[in-house]
Amino acid sequence: MFSILIFALLVNFNQIIHINAQCRRYEIYYNSSLSPTCDVNCQDLQRPCRLTTQSPQPGCYCQANYARNLRQQCIPRSECSRDCFPNESPIAPLSRSCERICRLRPNTMPISICYRQSERLCVCDAAYCRNRNGQCQRGN
Repeated sequence: MFSILIFALLVNFNQIIHINAQCRRYEIYYNSSLSPTCDVNCQDLQRPCRLTTQSPQPGCYCQANYARNLRQQCIPRSECSRDCFPNESPIAPLSRSCERICRLRPNTMPISICYRQSERLCVCDAAYCRNRNGQCQRGN
C-alpha cells in the first residue's frame, strides 16, 4: 500500500515538473498545469517568481538558486555580479556605487542615484548616464 502511494505521488509530481531533454543546463521544464510567473534573471534578483496555476506558461526555467544571465544561460546566482550590460560595471559586494541619470530636458540639474549591490548589480560607467529605457548612453 505504501509503495502504491509513493508511486502515485511520483507520477503526479512528474506531471507538474520534469527535466526535459530540450532544456539547457541548469533548467527545469514546467508543463502547462503549473509554472513560475517569470524567470529569475541576474539583473533583477529581487523579483519574486512564484509557481502558479493561473495562466501557466510551459517552458524551461532556471533551477532553484540559478538565474538567467545576459546570454540567456542559467548560472549560479553567486556569479551574477559579473553579468553587466555594455557600458556598465558591477557594484562591489558590501559597497555602494552611483550613476548619473540622463537629463530629460536641457538646462536641468544632473541627478545621480546610488545603489547597494542588494538593490542593483551594475551601474553605468563614469562617462555614461542611464536613459529612460534603462540603458547606459554616453553623454549628459
